[in-house]
Amino acid sequence: ADYMGESSEASSRLTAALGETEQATDLYTDAMQNVYASNFGESFDDVAESATQVAQILGKEITPEQLESCTSAAISLRDTFDIDVSGSMKAAKTMMDNFGISSEEAFDLLAKGAQDGLNINDDMVDSFAEYSPYFAQIGLDATDMFNAFASGADISMYGVDKAGDAFKEFGIRVVDGSESTKTAFETIGLSADEYAQKIMAGGDTARQATSEIIEGLLSIEDPVERNITGVSLFGTQWEDLGQDGAEAMLSLMGSAVDAQGTLQGINDVRYDNVNDA
Repeated sequence: ADYMGESSEASSRLTAALGETEQATDLYTDAMQNVYASNFGESFDDVAESATQVAQILGKEITPEQLESCTSAAISLRDTFDIDVSGSMKAAKTMMDNFGISSEEAFDLLAKGAQDGLNINDDMVDSFAEYSPYFAQIGLDATDMFNAFASGADISMYGVDKAGDAFKEFGIRVVDGSESTKTAFETIGLSADEYAQKIMAGGDTARQATSEIIEGLLSIEDPVERNITGVSLFGTQWEDLGQDGAEAMLSLMGSAVDAQGTLQGINDVRYDNVNDA
């Protein structure tokens, strides 16, 4: 069926957002029709509005296939977890850019997070968007960030943001050359200058360095000394999360997250019914 008559205004906005030719717009129109035909959206107008938001965030390089998959995913998160389309798309785009993951992987992590209670304080998508660059900067990946957030959410309703802030602070402190940082590295038994260089190198070098720093911190036997060192490297967030909570969060680094197919599983249940059809 041709749904374009229902939403010429919304479709025009999509065309304007993409700055595309009429021929290219036909491909995007087909993509939106596929989304609507698959039971996503309250109306074709709703799909077109959502697709426009997706296109504005992903930019003019977006393909019709990406428009279809991302719009479907964003609408699914909205309908299932009350997460707005632009918020989830911004979070997914930030993860794609910083961690080099696909939109499917990004949306699966967001869906898994929502299922697991990470959005209890309505700050999950903002946290994924805000803190992705800071995790990537110290060599950690999207799974590491998810684990940090999940552990933080277990500690308190503000734990997702606190966990993100802790790693943001860590990325600043490990390279600042301050006396407190040097003392912390001496306590762990590592060279502050050497590890600052490794962190600034980024990528796998930074990841290995971050892992070794965390292992060194957790191996400090004296709880008072461990707490002082934790605050020196992770700021007051170490105390906000509590020493046990912070250590639980850090011990999850490198653990796997089984998020693949989460959104598809939700869609199979949610949209495969007569009412949505």
